[in-house]
Parts: sequence; C-alpha cells; structure tokens
Amino acid sequence: LEQRGAVKPGDSTILSVRLHDLETQQTAQRLTALATLALDGIARTDGELAGEVLQPYTNYVGRQVIGAWRWLPQYGFGIAIEVGRDEVFAPLRRVETAYRVIAALAALVLLALLAATLWIQVLRRQRDEARQLGSYELLEQIAEGGMASVWRARHRLLKRPVAIKLLSLRLANDEGLARFEREVRLASQLMHPNTVAIFDYGRSPAGELFCAMELLDGITVQQLVERHGSQPRARVAYVMHGIAGSLSEAHERGLVHRDIKPANVMLCRVGTQSRAEFDVVKVLDFGLVKSVSEPHTRDLTRALRILGTPSYMAPERIEHPESADIRSDIYSLGALGYFMLVGHPPYQAENDLALAYQVVNAPVPELDVGDSLAKLIRDCLQKSTEDRPQSARQVLDLLDELLRESAWSSADARAWWTNHPGAPKSTTDFEPTLKQI
Repeated sequence: LEQRGAVKPGDSTILSVRLHDLETQQTAQRLTALATLALDGIARTDGELAGEVLQPYTNYVGRQVIGAWRWLPQYGFGIAIEVGRDEVFAPLRRVETAYRVIAALAALVLLALLAATLWIQVLRRQRDEARQLGSYELLEQIAEGGMASVWRARHRLLKRPVAIKLLSLRLANDEGLARFEREVRLASQLMHPNTVAIFDYGRSPAGELFCAMELLDGITVQQLVERHGSQPRARVAYVMHGIAGSLSEAHERGLVHRDIKPANVMLCRVGTQSRAEFDVVKVLDFGLVKSVSEPHTRDLTRALRILGTPSYMAPERIEHPESADIRSDIYSLGALGYFMLVGHPPYQAENDLALAYQVVNAPVPELDVGDSLAKLIRDCLQKSTEDRPQSARQVLDLLDELLRESAWSSADARAWWTNHPGAPKSTTDFEPTLKQI
C-alpha cells in the first residue's frame, strides 16, 4: 500500500485507505465509499458497528466492488470484505439473459401464432371459395371415379341437398369437356322418375365443369347382389321394369345409354322415415350416352370405343361400337336381369379380352328357373339385334304381365330392407354410394 501511495510510511491502514485514481494514476485525497461509511458510523455517538455498501463503488486499487464492514471495539480495529462487481452480479446477468431469451422466444411464439392464425384464415377463405360452385356449397366428397368426383352439396339459398358431379381437371381437355357437356345436355332432357334428375350446370372458380343432380340415398344393384346374392324373381322384374321405363323415355328422345350395368342402377329410399318408399329405381351415369337423332360435332364414339363394362356390353358394341342402337341397351338390361336372378354376370373370364370373346361368340347361357322372366332375359341376351325385343316399350309390356302375376310391392321392399343386416332404416343410415360418375 505504501508503494502504491495509498498510505504514508508508518501510518496505520485501519479504515484509512485512500482511493486510487486509475485515470490520473495518482492517489486521490478521498477515502473509498466503504471506508467513509465505516468511519462515519464509528464516529456517531450511537456507535454503529457494522454496515454494507451494495451500490458498486471503486476500491483503493480502482476496481468496481461492493463491500461490508464490521468494527470490533474490543480489539480496536475493523474488518472489511469487498467482492468484485462482475463476480457478484454474474448470476443476475445470467438471469437477465435468460429472461431476455424467454421474452424473445415468447415474442417468436406470438408472432408464429399470429402468422398461423392469419394463414388459417387465408386457407379457410380459399377453402370457402373453392367449396363454392355458383349457387352451390360443397359439403363433402362421397365418391370418386376415373372421370369425375361426386360431392354432397346444397343450394346456398334454397338449402336443397344435391349431388355435384365435378369433372377432373386432368381430363378437362377438349374431348373430356365435349363429352361432359354432351352428357349433361342430353341427360337433362330426361324427366322419367327412374332417371337421375339433372338440375344445373356450370364451371367452378378453377374452371372445372360441374353439374348439379339429384342426391340419392341407397345402394347399387352391384352392391345388393354382392352382399345378399341372387334376388327374388318379382324383385328382378320390378327393377328391370324401372330401368326399362327410364330407357323407354331416353330411346323415344333418340338417346342410347350404352352403359347399363349393375353399378349404374341404384335402389333408393325416397321420402321421410315414416312415409318412405323403398327400392325406387334410378338409372345413373349417362357418360356414354349417344344421340341417334343428331350428328356429333366430333367423333366421340370412336374415342370411347374401349369404355364400358364387357360383361354387360352387347356383342355389336364390341365388334362395331359405332353401330350401337337402342337394342344394345336392351341387351345390357337382360344382362343386368341375369346378374340379379343368378348372382353373377352371363359371361365370366379371367380378362377383358377373353370376356369380350365370350360375349361375341359363346352361346346364350341357360337359366334354370324356366319361366317367363327367364325367357325374357334370354331374349334380351340374343346375339343378333333382330332376335331381341325391339324397344324398351315392348320390354315394359312383357314386364307388366310378369308383375301382375307376381308383384314386388312397397311393403315387400320395406320388409326386405328391415330384415336384412346393413339395410338402410333411415335417411342417415343409407350408404352414400353415388355411382353418378
């Protein structure tokens, strides 16, 4: 201390150390804050014997410290302890740093939440815009096929439930658009109660073509036979009668369906639960419909030659697709009746090529039931168009006679649905198998 000039040679160092000024490298003529406080305390009459300085101050060697002191009168000297400011406040700085990090993370989380909220709102707005098709609001997708998807929807003003058939964007080329427009235009002309009703037609905001049609609750004939096997004779005649009625109107308007098959015919429930009518036949999917009364603007028939299901295609449709007429639908109706009555299609093979060969060349399969319905089905399945019934009206007349002998009443339909597991018993119980694609 003497060498540093903090005390004079021979002086006592007890509480009298002078402050060393680092800036001037000279000894200042003032005590440290701790020494000043301690001397003042000892000089007071109350004789305060201890104290502390928590505000950082400069010690006698020019460092920032805090300190505490105690005067020991019995010994005539005092003790002072000083600790460096950095050492004392290091934990506090770490706590402050931690709080700053936490505050920064909290700010980031809040910003992320705000950004997520804004993004969700944008997505919801985009979803709402995407779910709006003209006057219709899409609710849920209920079916999807190779050409289009079907959505459960409702009219925004009328709140009427509808089915929206939406053409796939990947098929929205010139040919796909022409086919879809032709299907809607031709099918919308049909008003028969056994034909699915078309309500509206338009484009989505993304440019997709769509049509609004009747929303159906029920199961297809395909599902019916796959789940429950062959059907009673009266029910087969009843379903064929409904299909023939739909075809009769279409044929009178010069339209050929060309894709009558079990997956394109639904048995539906119509009405309220207490006054429901079961087994209402609906013919769906006029995607392959052909007009024989007006020329096409483009050769769509040739482009569609491979479309259809060989099991239910008439032989002439396989050999000469452009020659299909109303008697081709009569053949498909007979094949569907055979499927319902027997439990499998008239012809079966490992692949479509072998199946097509059988349809064209194999003899008409026999039916074991040996009654008038079996004869009608065999007549419909004849290879030559001249050997088949020549119109749907002729088939209707024959089915009318069959149904007079053995009718399938609404009570029969209700009893069947009630007694079979998985059958719909209310509107919400129906499986939404809208094969309107």
